[in-house]
Amino acid sequence: MAKIQKIIILLALFAIMLLVVPSCAPTVPQEEYDELNKELSEIKEQIVELQDKLAEAEIVQGQYEDLKQQFDAKMSEIETLESEYADLTAKYEDLQEQYDVITAEPAEITEEDVEQAIFELVNEERINNEIDELLWGKHLYNWGISNSRKMATNQQIEYSIYPSFQQVFWATGYTTAEDIANAALTVWKNSQQYDKIFLNLVTPYGAVAAYKSGDIFYITFIADFFE
Repeated sequence: MAKIQKIIILLALFAIMLLVVPSCAPTVPQEEYDELNKELSEIKEQIVELQDKLAEAEIVQGQYEDLKQQFDAKMSEIETLESEYADLTAKYEDLQEQYDVITAEPAEITEEDVEQAIFELVNEERINNEIDELLWGKHLYNWGISNSRKMATNQQIEYSIYPSFQQVFWATGYTTAEDIANAALTVWKNSQQYDKIFLNLVTPYGAVAAYKSGDIFYITFIADFFE
């Protein structure tokens, strides 16, 4: 656009010179005058044409600036939407994970899981009280599982006839073996015989026997001097 304006100025100056030159000369032949006049008319037409193009260029320039502003605004909107989309995607993924956890089928708790969880928790209690861990008593387990089955059959609290340190617990409605173990220890700790049964310094062997009937785990703990 600046170039067009420069051309117009040069042409205008040239036209002025053409007008001035004849007046300065003493005499100008008619033929030469007509030729100059013709060139002047052509220059005027070019000036008009260039002025029209300049006006069109200014209009186009204005349209370009308007379109650029619209483009920049749309790009800003797109960036905002992309950011919102990313946030929503992250939230959706978090909600999907929570939904999967809620709707997932709970892992089945086995009798062995419960036995192991309680036995480990009892030994943790003994270690915390600076007492040796219990060793697993396989014969004690046989007595314990027999007692747990008896409780399931009779639907009542039962203690084995085996002369040893014992405690029993019924568990239902828990989702993990660890929850059952913590619940059992919480109940047993409220017993006056807790220290005698679980923190006995002279009983080296112990066993936990769990028997599941329906939704209930029937649990027997036994500790003794013999395996």
